Amino acid sequence: YEIMPSLVGSEMCIRDSGKEVNARDLHAFLASKRGFSTWIKDRIKSYDFIEGVDFRSFTEIVEREVGATTRIEYILSINMAKELSMLEGSNRGKKARQYFIACENIAHALLEQKARE
Repeated sequence: YEIMPSLVGSEMCIRDSGKEVNARDLHAFLASKRGFSTWIKDRIKSYDFIEGVDFRSFTEIVEREVGATTRIEYILSINMAKELSMLEGSNRGKKARQYFIACENIAHALLEQKARE
């Protein structure tokens, strides 16, 4: 389960608030076989994510060897990033699901322990 702390740590681009994840980094981490643009747009539409609540987007100019191009960047809430991770059918998606299940089990155990005290 060491892979997920790296997802929200050094491997992932966590924004200043500490509560946002760069969607391109998440896509690469999950090793999705779909192209980024198709993947993110399909996930947003299929799972009714809301701009301004679950994510924000902006355009960015990317320099190329010859010229430049504009691309859309997506910054995801931690909750959206977790949901996308749990939806992904890749090996890393499975590891993400296992990680979040383990976190939930730990949280339940701590709550039970506090209730007994």
